[in-house]
Amino acid sequence: MKRVFSKFVKNSSGSFSMWLAVVSIPLISSVGLVLDYTNARRMQVEIENALDAAALAAAKEAPSKRQNVAEDVFASNLESSSFNITAKPVITTVGTALSATLSADYEPLFPFLSETRVSARSDVDMGNSGETEIVFVLDYSSSMNSKYAAMRDAVVSVINQVTNNQTNPDTKIGLVPFARQVYATMDGKYVLGGTTGVPWSNCTIDRKYPWVWKDQTPTGASNSKWGRTDSNDTIESDEYDDCPNYPSRNLVIRPLSNMHVNTVAQMLAMTPYSGTNIALGMEFGYQVISPEAPWTEGADYDDPDVRKYIVLLSDGRHNKKGFGPGNQFNVERGRWNLQKVCSELKKNGVEVITIAYDLDDSEGKDELKSCASSSSRYYFEGDESNILEIFSDVGRLVSNMRLTK
Repeated sequence: MKRVFSKFVKNSSGSFSMWLAVVSIPLISSVGLVLDYTNARRMQVEIENALDAAALAAAKEAPSKRQNVAEDVFASNLESSSFNITAKPVITTVGTALSATLSADYEPLFPFLSETRVSARSDVDMGNSGETEIVFVLDYSSSMNSKYAAMRDAVVSVINQVTNNQTNPDTKIGLVPFARQVYATMDGKYVLGGTTGVPWSNCTIDRKYPWVWKDQTPTGASNSKWGRTDSNDTIESDEYDDCPNYPSRNLVIRPLSNMHVNTVAQMLAMTPYSGTNIALGMEFGYQVISPEAPWTEGADYDDPDVRKYIVLLSDGRHNKKGFGPGNQFNVERGRWNLQKVCSELKKNGVEVITIAYDLDDSEGKDELKSCASSSSRYYFEGDESNILEIFSDVGRLVSNMRLTK
């Protein structure tokens, strides 16, 4: 045996190279297995993350849209992937449970290794869980006279949808109907000329700059308070003449509440008046959803267990004056304030959904689109013919959904 081995080692005809090649096969295979296992696992993680995003996005859509949305979101999340994943997620729904599944083949780097099947599944509970705060900022200007009923019914429908027919105490809802002004009730200490501890109820326009786009509690500074009167020469002389018409039409702020029966009752009783002060509506929407006084029903912005939404609907473009620096008071400043409030809301984690309702003004649409948290998913256009469907979509967006697998 020693002679055979000695001859083999001394042979210069290539037998040693052949031997080395033979013994190297297991080593190369081991290295290949490690590399391919690592890559397959990385591919698995990428697929799982993309599938989670796709499942959550699909769960927020109407059943007829879920498959297409899941495919689009899944593909978008894998655009920068180094893997060529052509498989598409498959969406199935049973009751309030949605599942997204996907299987793809991993092609090994080493051709002598077999393909690996990579599979993933994501499950979403589409039922309302956790806490949700929603403030509806609704246009009740006179231009809504012939079409507010369809909007009203759609809002009531979505309230029933997200509160399990008015039974879910973990969902709080507030109302901010706006026209030319907004009518509110608050402690007099937050109002010019008011008395601490004495409720003040009236309609009002903006606070002065820079408080106009802030949610902070009024201080002792006059500019931080509401309730400006005709004595201020920057305000139109008849600005407060029509205030009695707001409560008579039930156009009053309703702070966040889980007394859904009362919220729906107010919705059914509200009727339009005049003017389109969208910026003012959003300013008060910001105050209502804020934890800061004069209304303190809102949770802290950083509370991980609470999701906050503002739903803004208007059928026109903002056309009322607003306060700016240097005592500016003009329509353009009012439009700037609207966008600033939207920006501040989004910065604080409030998701803003906007609806252009029977609106044919392209600039007005652009302003609402810019206000929304996402111009593609949180901005809607419609009219009486489809407003119910739009609010059904809104309901799916604001429902608390969570991954269960």
